Amino acid sequence: MTAQPEKRAFFFDTEFDSVGDVIQATAWRPTKRAWTQAEVEALVAQAALEARETALAEVASIQAMALSS
Repeated sequence: MTAQPEKRAFFFDTEFDSVGDVIQATAWRPTKRAWTQAEVEALVAQAALEARETALAEVASIQAMALSS
């Protein structure tokens, strides 16, 4: 059995006082992802291909249903 990492149910880095003012802010910041133009174009092309394949499959299904009636 592999060793399990230590689990923490909840961990809050930001501390507030009784009126809601921040006493200590968190140091955590989300990573901002920047996409290159080539990456965006590749993702758009892939999405367009998937959409076309889905549409063609739907048309084939409708044709098959029409022919079987």
